[in-house]
Amino acid sequence: KNTTTDIWVEINANDTIADNFWVWRADHGAGVGWDTNKTKNGLVVNGDRVSAYCMMVEHFHEYQTIWNGNDGYLAFYQSECPYEAPSVEAWSSHDGTKPGYASYKVGDEVTSHYAVGLGVYCHNKFADVWIGSGLEVPETDGVVIKNAFIEKLAGGGGGISHVINDKGGSTGPMQWFISIQLFENGIVKDGITCWYLPLLVGALAILLVVLIRKRKLKHY
Repeated sequence: KNTTTDIWVEINANDTIADNFWVWRADHGAGVGWDTNKTKNGLVVNGDRVSAYCMMVEHFHEYQTIWNGNDGYLAFYQSECPYEAPSVEAWSSHDGTKPGYASYKVGDEVTSHYAVGLGVYCHNKFADVWIGSGLEVPETDGVVIKNAFIEKLAGGGGGISHVINDKGGSTGPMQWFISIQLFENGIVKDGITCWYLPLLVGALAILLVVLIRKRKLKHY
């Protein structure tokens, strides 16, 4: 039976600990589809002083996670955006002015939030959709993001244009993995690293072949 909902998991209580959540909407397989099992958000946190560890939120139609409470703490976040968005027109945020939805959204009124170890990735299976930013957070002293990255999986179109708040590099054909080490008060304070994964994998493969051949030659 097909089901619809706006919010799958909602935390309203203060001083709550959330541990090892996998909040997942089916976005491929039999009996599911963009207009079939419709949703909005996977996780919404309204309580203050909520601590979350190992959160996985995936495939929802809008923001995967919205964090509205103050003094929030997050350690490890993994999120895949929905596979099957049919077009940019059908999947845009900010009243249609930004393509796609960020995965991790800290509410505009939040003044204190700390999150570390966040990964957002995409595999746009049916359309050339570019997501504006993997994360959106208020640009204030009390909001700190550490070690966040975006990634595009092989295949499909589009990608993610920025890591946080239109800052940080874009994923693309040869640049699939982009990370920011520290983001505070709207500023990238610890640089941006870009890893060209296809070239890196190719280089490692060549090095492995060379080492194997050298080892074989020693036996002769």
